[in-house]
Amino acid sequence: MSSAQRATQIITCSEKSKKDIEVLLGIPPNKLSVAYPGFDDTIFHPLDKEKAQNYIEKNYHISPPFILFVGTIEERKNITGLLNIYEKIHRQIPHKLVLLGKKGFHADEILFKMQQLECLDKIVYLNYIQDHTELKWFYNSADLFVFPSFDEGFGIPPLEAMACGCPTIVSNHGALPEVVGPNGITLNPQDIDSFAETILNVLSDKKMLNDMVSNSILQATKFSWIKTAQSHFEVYKELGKI
Repeated sequence: MSSAQRATQIITCSEKSKKDIEVLLGIPPNKLSVAYPGFDDTIFHPLDKEKAQNYIEKNYHISPPFILFVGTIEERKNITGLLNIYEKIHRQIPHKLVLLGKKGFHADEILFKMQQLECLDKIVYLNYIQDHTELKWFYNSADLFVFPSFDEGFGIPPLEAMACGCPTIVSNHGALPEVVGPNGITLNPQDIDSFAETILNVLSDKKMLNDMVSNSILQATKFSWIKTAQSHFEVYKELGKI
């Protein structure tokens, strides 16, 4: 807090984080600027879906179709909620649920709960993948990316998924609505029924899926590390006038 109070200007990653800093640390809004993160578009971009699925099947032994989550396995990410959502719908769809991410706070409790589920044989958990570039194959293989997190300062995995053209459904908490934009699907992370119904509707509607692919790719173009750097430069330039 003392560092924040002493700072001439603070740059943060989203409007949601900006508001949190203002409220929690008592920083005046004129001392706060937003520079959205970007993604590596040399890695995360649309690939031929069949090629991607063949790669995943050969290298990770996961056959399509599947729904994907990428992120730390912890309660803040609402993994328990995601498991409950999938338990509710798994009999109505052929899709597996693939969870990809390192273990975080209370991960063992979450994974223990997973072991008790009737749909366990359709859930695949892969620990953290060291080679980040491998994620492109998962994003391009999945029929849907679901991210029901309770809170995010930004949300890199949904952005990477959208950049690959993967239809994406996220929580309406934290900065996630800023990431997916006005055309994105955002839902209350505590509303299991709405998530379940929406996933079923999306997966059964080819036109909606195709529209989500186009909207996702278009939304992702609004973020880049060049734009991040430009936002930082504008702040420094203004500070240089002081």
